[in-house]
Amino acid sequence: MPGPPRRAMELSRTLPETPAIYTASRVEWPVAHCMDCLGARIGVRANDPEFWDRFVPLLPPHARLDPWGAAHRVYSISSRAGEHVVRRNGAVLWRGPGAEDAARLLASELHASVARFSTDLFVHAGVVGWRGRAIVIPGSSMAGKTTLVAELIRLGADYYSDEYAVVGEDGSVRSYPKPLSIRSPEGHPKLVFAAAIPGADGAERLRVGLIVAARHRPGACWKPRRLSKAASMLVLIANTVMARSRPEMTMARLRRAVEHAWGVEGERGEAAETARAVLETAETVFPASPDPHCADACGNPLL
Repeated sequence: MPGPPRRAMELSRTLPETPAIYTASRVEWPVAHCMDCLGARIGVRANDPEFWDRFVPLLPPHARLDPWGAAHRVYSISSRAGEHVVRRNGAVLWRGPGAEDAARLLASELHASVARFSTDLFVHAGVVGWRGRAIVIPGSSMAGKTTLVAELIRLGADYYSDEYAVVGEDGSVRSYPKPLSIRSPEGHPKLVFAAAIPGADGAERLRVGLIVAARHRPGACWKPRRLSKAASMLVLIANTVMARSRPEMTMARLRRAVEHAWGVEGERGEAAETARAVLETAETVFPASPDPHCADACGNPLL
């Protein structure tokens, strides 16, 4: 294999962890790409082009597929005789007969790697746009962010993300519209792709207007209390992916993010009731005129 190109040598000096060149024989790996996503470079290779074609819609938002080269991590998916094996940097993460399970795991790993290696700051949070501002709902996985985000979309909010608030240098938030995973009444997950949600393009960055720390408890009534800016920052820090590894970046960006934002916290019950109350709060605290540097919100039909 030829040596690393100049681009790879430059990347090794600028990215948070030094990318390495991993071999990708075209015989063993007919599909081999270096995915560039918001500054993270992740190698992805597969021995089954049909599996790859079905997987492409699950790639992270903003992902660009480049030729094979320097990468922070490499994921391999091999499919043989009905068995699928997912590896990260050569170590087996999962093996089994289910192509959908393999694809779901690979997609989850790619999102996590982008969050770790991106030059932006990733906070575990749902995000919607409303009246030219971002409503940020921090929380870990399985905390109920998706159901609340879905209800806000049904009420007319713009979909930005149900998993990450991507915070830029100026504290504004950009979209990361991964597919919404909505559970059916029987408990089965159903993916709703961003392309099917009007207003989900999120072309503009939004300044944070409202931070909603909502803990789900069945039967609870949403009676939030106001958070100070310091308390709002602590909530965001607790959900920031690389807070310990990038403390200076975390503090600087989140300080700007909360500068003009309200923060509230409390226990919530049903998502529909809470979503209506959240938008009522937003109407009260957001400025009458949208920020001219931010996107305007538009109404969306029911999912």
